[in-house]
Amino acid sequence: MKTSIVILFSLFLTYSCTTLPSSVDQAQDFDLLGSDEFLFGEDDPNFENLQDIFNGYWEQGGLEDPKTLIKCFDLQSAQIALKFIRVMALDIYITNWIGVYKGTEYYLTLFSQDTKDCVENNPEVIEMKKAYNVTGMPLQDIEERIVVNSRKDYPTYLQLIDQLYENSQAEDFKGTGTAFGRLIQFTFN
Repeated sequence: MKTSIVILFSLFLTYSCTTLPSSVDQAQDFDLLGSDEFLFGEDDPNFENLQDIFNGYWEQGGLEDPKTLIKCFDLQSAQIALKFIRVMALDIYITNWIGVYKGTEYYLTLFSQDTKDCVENNPEVIEMKKAYNVTGMPLQDIEERIVVNSRKDYPTYLQLIDQLYENSQAEDFKGTGTAFGRLIQFTFN
């Protein structure tokens, strides 16, 4: 389950920590965790933003938009997922790898076991892992490869994380999903 959620949102790290990340604390200072306004706009009370992220990620992997994955999320878990993505995009942008890892650990504790099981067993997630060449790969291996590849071609990596950060801050949800997909492709293809 942990690997599926992390791969799903392309979040990763190489360090093992158990406390809350500094980025979560910083995010509270910047009201990234406070208001849900940035998550679901006035005209969007459902799950469209999260579905848009999924669509961008799946399309970047050459897959059809997922149809059943969104059913794994209730309103609370969808909001958690969107907050998670926004905070992680900030940490990736500032290359706060420890914050990404600790944030991932923290946010995963907020999802119900039903949500985790649903995502883990979703056929669209299984197909997505194959498309991104990460099926069966342990989380630590994924994390290490991303960090190593970020250093091998740093200009390309910077370009990718700039796109990710800009899309997440502009609330371009599909663009955010696409940018996460490009980051994983950069690492694994």
